[in-house]
Amino acid sequence: MNNKYLLAITLIIIATLCRIYQPIYNFAPVIAIGLFSGYIFRQKNMAIIITLLASFVGDMLISYINKYPLFHNSFVFVYLSYILITLFGNKLNNSKLEWNKVAIFGISSSLLFFIITNFGVWLMDSIYTKNISGLIECFIAAIPFYKNSFISDLIYIPLIFGSYTILAQRKMLSIKL
Repeated sequence: MNNKYLLAITLIIIATLCRIYQPIYNFAPVIAIGLFSGYIFRQKNMAIIITLLASFVGDMLISYINKYPLFHNSFVFVYLSYILITLFGNKLNNSKLEWNKVAIFGISSSLLFFIITNFGVWLMDSIYTKNISGLIECFIAAIPFYKNSFISDLIYIPLIFGSYTILAQRKMLSIKL
């Protein structure tokens, strides 16, 4: 394994640990992990596996610590979102990091996660009526949770990409971008 991937995996592990300890509910680096994995690991399958593995390990530990079930009604929708976000990250140009694209992909990924996961809640849970009114009610109810998620995306995405860029440029691990 070359130094580029070692640094990337180290950052993903740190981000996963940050996810496990969330002092603020829904303030986690899951979107950043997916985008970054897709950006770094050019083989889509590898990027998806790393994203899903980091997410699943985080979910297992969070579930164990908080004593609630690992699998829930919208579990599939959450992990489908992670896959799509990782594929978004794979579309970023690996030879030259363009921060405007990272910002656009980050915001888009955050919105994608919100839409897919809350659609999953609406579809799989009996709380909401299965009509357009119930769907709208579900999305409105999710906005307070999305606020923290979106803010965390605005922080973690540049933090992970920036950390990688700074460490690579300083040649701390002899990485050439």
